[in-house]
Amino acid sequence: MIFMEKYEKLLNMLMDFNDSIRFAAVCNKDGEILWNSQRKGLKNIIPLDDTKKTLKRAINAWQERSTITDKVGRGLYVIAAYEKIK
Repeated sequence: MIFMEKYEKLLNMLMDFNDSIRFAAVCNKDGEILWNSQRKGLKNIIPLDDTKKTLKRAINAWQERSTITDKVGRGLYVIAAYEKIK
């Protein structure tokens, strides 16, 4: 439960930091969304199923990055920004 409170706080800070962020999520290494925040009054542009697929692709990228952990350290987080959405 403590982690959930930290996730909520982190995502709220992110949303407060940039008004352009519509949706933010924390997921585990299996792609399961542990916590998410969506800006009030806005509708999702990307359906949740597509978001989950994107998360799985990101997880695969993390697994690839693990081959350089001994050189750069353990990965901590990723933020994705696109031309049309953040």
